[in-house]
Amino acid sequence: MITANSKKMAKVIAKAWTDPAYKKRLIKEPAKVLKEEGIKTPKGAKIHVHENSPKALHLVLPQRPDSALAQDAVHENAGGHGVHTLLTCSS
Repeated sequence: MITANSKKMAKVIAKAWTDPAYKKRLIKEPAKVLKEEGIKTPKGAKIHVHENSPKALHLVLPQRPDSALAQDAVHENAGGHGVHTLLTCSS
């Protein structure tokens, strides 16, 4: 499911790809930039920005769901519909 934050995050990524100054700010002050873009983050959360390269790939492992119901939903959506990760490679 695509959420409002997903759409906003896609815009942030596209802007970082095309605007070097924006990308630099995003890496240096991610919480501030995300807030400016209307993306809500948990209060006090540390936000790290990593950029993939041909020799460095970053895999984000989502937090494990707390409830058994949420875990069942993850198993039902193991094809990637319920868990969102981003891993890209350059050839």
